[in-house]
Amino acid sequence: MRMAAGTGAPGLTSSAHNAAIGAAGDGLTRVIDEALNGMACAPDALPTGFGDLDETLGGGLRRGQLTVVAGLPGVGTSVLALGLARAAALRHGLPTLFMAPDSSQREILCRVVAAEAAVPVSHVRAGRVAAGDTEKLRRFQSRVHEAPLILSAGWLAPAPVPLDEAVGDYARTVGVAVVDATPDDADVVRSLKIVAQRFDIVLVVTVKTGLVHPPLDRTVRPRLADLRGPANLAELADLVIALHRDDMFDPRSKRPGEADLEILKHRYGPTRELPPVAFQGHYARFVEIRT
Repeated sequence: MRMAAGTGAPGLTSSAHNAAIGAAGDGLTRVIDEALNGMACAPDALPTGFGDLDETLGGGLRRGQLTVVAGLPGVGTSVLALGLARAAALRHGLPTLFMAPDSSQREILCRVVAAEAAVPVSHVRAGRVAAGDTEKLRRFQSRVHEAPLILSAGWLAPAPVPLDEAVGDYARTVGVAVVDATPDDADVVRSLKIVAQRFDIVLVVTVKTGLVHPPLDRTVRPRLADLRGPANLAELADLVIALHRDDMFDPRSKRPGEADLEILKHRYGPTRELPPVAFQGHYARFVEIRT
């Protein structure tokens, strides 16, 4: 895994950046040929690691689009965002930039190791690995050296390779406040969309809802209305995924260890609540529930 220093101006590179503008007729012909041959109209989806989510999205997250992952503080939006980056980079070999100005790179690396090797993150942090975990770590080590996951403490720092996906945790660090935002924050969001479109990448940002005016009932799930305001994330985002965990608020929850993903907005497809996923906090990950 690579680490990229930098705090500043967008310096992303993209294989599509210098692509020539072509006649629409050529593209239309290609789409018709693909449809006639049973091919997906948009073969540009990046898998998320969650089968139900990918199926609903027509294969995964789309290039050129802005995706928002929203949830209350502590619910796990950072863990989910890192999971999306892991799926792209480690499972599918797609160069992915993960930006987390509020977390140390060592902490991110510890979470990646824990999630991929299924070793408790507390053991990885402390360097106290159980005998049974040694082989897990060595197996992961053997396949991770060239993994195209790039870590950055800055926002849209220059990347050493053309990117397929960029994940930012979280939007407030780039000036996008959900509540009490300023009109200038709308410009920030628009610039994010321009980055996704210009460089033909998947762009994901996390947003903590209820930061300034917490809801009276903390069990209330995130709503699209939580993203409205001057920053206007609800309008500008192409895809909004809400994350909620009942057991975070109710220790006696009948669904311990489960989390809900709900598509609140999907500009090019359906919205729906997805089947539950499992939250494995000790491994710093969400995984599908296998039946």
